[in-house]
Amino acid sequence: MKVSAVMPDTQCLTGHMYDIQGAATSSPLDVAAGQNSGNQTCETAGMPFITPNFTNELIIAQVGMGNGPAILPMVSPSGSIFNMINYNGQADENYFDNSNGEATYYNGNSTAQISFAWTAGPNAVNTCSGGNAAAFKHG
Repeated sequence: MKVSAVMPDTQCLTGHMYDIQGAATSSPLDVAAGQNSGNQTCETAGMPFITPNFTNELIIAQVGMGNGPAILPMVSPSGSIFNMINYNGQADENYFDNSNGEATYYNGNSTAQISFAWTAGPNAVNTCSGGNAAAFKHG
């Protein structure tokens, strides 16, 4: 597989690619998106909500911060893994992850709706733009 990407050097952008071992070869089974107009503490419960179709799915969720501060570790769901980097003095336009949020979660034996929730520190120009998620069935 060959992947080509052209990104302007005037912005700090982050791209992610995954090679998920053991996943079904079909497209993601469930996808979801959430939207938030933003507030100064940027509490983003339900960013997004996703309801898996099957048990034991791998769910990858993401939230974009626009002009936000660093995302602090996950609020929910319990057991999710925060995939990004946090460090003292982190700013919005860093070259690790743009201070956005990303997490992975296995839904185990449940197909109940899942709410991803993220919290960030206060920032007068904070703009939480929204989140999305995709669920991958075990192959």
